[in-house]
Amino acid sequence: MASDTGPKAFSGDILLQTAAFAALGRRRCSALALHAVEHVYAKGEMVFSEESPADGVFILTAGCLRLMVRTAVGGLLVLRDEAAPATIITAGSLDGGPNCATAVTTSDSTVYILMRDVFVRFCRRNPDFAICLLSEIGSHLRRTSAFIDLITASGISQRLAKVLIDLMEEAGKANFVLPCSQTELAARLGTVRELVNRNIRLLEARGVLQCSGKHIHVTDGPALRAAAGSSGCATAVFESHAAPPNPACFVLERSKGTRHE
Repeated sequence: MASDTGPKAFSGDILLQTAAFAALGRRRCSALALHAVEHVYAKGEMVFSEESPADGVFILTAGCLRLMVRTAVGGLLVLRDEAAPATIITAGSLDGGPNCATAVTTSDSTVYILMRDVFVRFCRRNPDFAICLLSEIGSHLRRTSAFIDLITASGISQRLAKVLIDLMEEAGKANFVLPCSQTELAARLGTVRELVNRNIRLLEARGVLQCSGKHIHVTDGPALRAAAGSSGCATAVFESHAAPPNPACFVLERSKGTRHE
């Protein structure tokens, strides 16, 4: 069971590792950290649940969380496995509504919570941070819009080709490493691992790419773009450093130079 160890502060340096908070500087981040409340969770415990009242902003300082949403048929779709350090915001943290996702620990974890009233008051007193946060939400909305366009106007093969193009362009070369497992990639494409693997093998058989584990080498870029077809929109659907396109629950982007563990 989760334990609340009281108002034990954490270092504001954790906040500085996110792009939105980094602009505030160490002094303001350290002052905000004093208001966070520590919770310690064992592996497999729920940190917050979908449709329950949103407590506030969650700062993962140790361990790992799995973010999930309920599907139309009653199952759970994994959005992301996130390792510390990470700052997680749900839509309820902003509008006072319920959480739009569920978070469960996948290891023993420590999470600090900035209660919603504290967070909202902080935003009002620091409009520069609020503007940074709005900009980041806008980026998530743009990716979500591109993702919706992609899954409503294309099949699995086109979606996969589009994502591989995004990752190749982000890497700036034909060789790159998938930033997640094929299972997570499938979830982010609205399908299952078997279909992702099958379509990767089909692209291999056609001489479009070579795949070894997570390592991808695109051998025929024009053919990959042709496979993406009309799904080749300007907005990147998949960015290795970014959370999946679900603005109702997202992880704040890391500041430049921060390595994702």
